[in-house]
This record gives sequence, C-alpha cells and structure tokens, in this order.
Amino acid sequence: MKFNSYQIEVDGKENLSKANAESAIKKGNSKFRDGKMLYLVNSKMVEDRFLWISCDYDNVQNFNDIVVNESTLETQPNPRKKEQVEPRQQVFTLYDTENCILYISDLNRRAFVKNYLSDTLQKQIKIKPIYHSVEDFCQVVKTIKELRFVQVDNLISQQSGVFSLARDKTGLDVKELQVKVGLGHTPIEIAHPLLCRFNAHRDAYERVVVVGVDDNEVEHTFDYSSILKHIEIHPGKDENEHYDPEEVLTELLKELRNSGNV
Repeated sequence: MKFNSYQIEVDGKENLSKANAESAIKKGNSKFRDGKMLYLVNSKMVEDRFLWISCDYDNVQNFNDIVVNESTLETQPNPRKKEQVEPRQQVFTLYDTENCILYISDLNRRAFVKNYLSDTLQKQIKIKPIYHSVEDFCQVVKTIKELRFVQVDNLISQQSGVFSLARDKTGLDVKELQVKVGLGHTPIEIAHPLLCRFNAHRDAYERVVVVGVDDNEVEHTFDYSSILKHIEIHPGKDENEHYDPEEVLTELLKELRNSGNV
C-alpha cells in the first residue's frame, strides 16, 4: 500500500489547522455521497496530532441482476437489492497537523478528501501536490513570491554571526530565527540560483518553504523538508480481502517515524 503526500490549503491562504481537523471530526457525517460513490467514513484524532480518516466505499450504480456461485459456478439471482450498496473498496488518509502534510493511500481519492472536508468545514479546500525537487518546482512556476525558513543555532549558522547580532539586539539567548522574505514576483530564472543555494545548504535551516506562482496566477508551494514522494507499507488482508484500519494506521505511523517524517 502506497501513501502519497500532499498539502491542504484552506480558503486560499493557510494550511489546515489542528482546530480545523478537530472540527472535521465533530461535524463530519459517517456517510458521504460524492458523485457516484458512497463512503462510510470513520475519523478520529490520534496522539492529539494526526487526523485519521478511514473509509469503505463503492459505486452506487454497480449492480448485476445475477451472481455466480463460486463453488458450483451456477448463475443465481442477485440476493442484493439494487438500492443496497456493498462498500468493497477502502481508502485511508492521515493528516499531520504539525508538519501540515496529508497522506492518501489512493491518489484517485483526492477529490473525495477535498469535497468531504469542504462540505464538512464549509470552507474552500485545495489539495496541492508537494514538489520533491527544486527543478520540478521551477518547471511549474514562473515567478517566486515568498521564501520562509527557520535558521537554527548550529556550527554552520554560527559562521554568519546572525545569532550574535540577535542576542546583542534582544539580550536573549536566541536559539532559532524565523525568517519571511517577500520577493514580489521575481522571475524564476533570477530566483533559481537562490533556491539551489538553499538546497545545497539545507543543514543550516529548518522548514524552508518557497511560494511560487504559475501562468494562471495559481500559487504553488515547495517544502524543502518534504523529501519523500511516498510512504509504502505492507499490512495484511482478512478473508474478505479487506485491510484492518488500525493495522494500517499503526504501520503508517511506524514507517513515518522510521523515515524521520514525524
């Protein structure tokens, strides 16, 4: 099972917050119709940090008047009524409210997650891809709007003297500096060397995020810390070919921790 990573944008300006996640659990319906699909939704907060949503679902229009008896290979009338839906498929999502990263087990279910959260929270939700290299990001955007990062006090950053200056100015033992740089709409050709320098010296910074804009004035975000394109786990299935949601959750959190992503 492969989980791909995304970012969730709320009302075009911020990440999905912990308060949003808790509200989604409180207000969310256990059954949700999205186009032809009907979802049975189970959600909860895990470790006071992660929003976990597991769903059984299927197409409400999938039906046949006959079924085949597996043992005898005989055709028989379908005992299920047409208005009854058998949710044979599953999808799992985990949202990390601290790192603001969404993990989805089926990338084709992104629209469902978007629509479910939009309907539940009554907010505009966008699920945006996370670019995993500077070059991928630069191929999409045309200008760079903003650069945000946290500089930590370590051997590399001490060479710049910025922490000595901060301590002199504040009189405090400053351990990290949060920096936000507005770049207007700097063309990507000009900003590209700067982005590459940040990539080459990532050990001096934490949580480096770049915001760019494409030809259609749509914002895209590149997070230097999101280095994994996907997380892969191998949970077992039961006799009905279904996964145990709790086992999936346990395996996913274990793999995220082993990979240093949480």
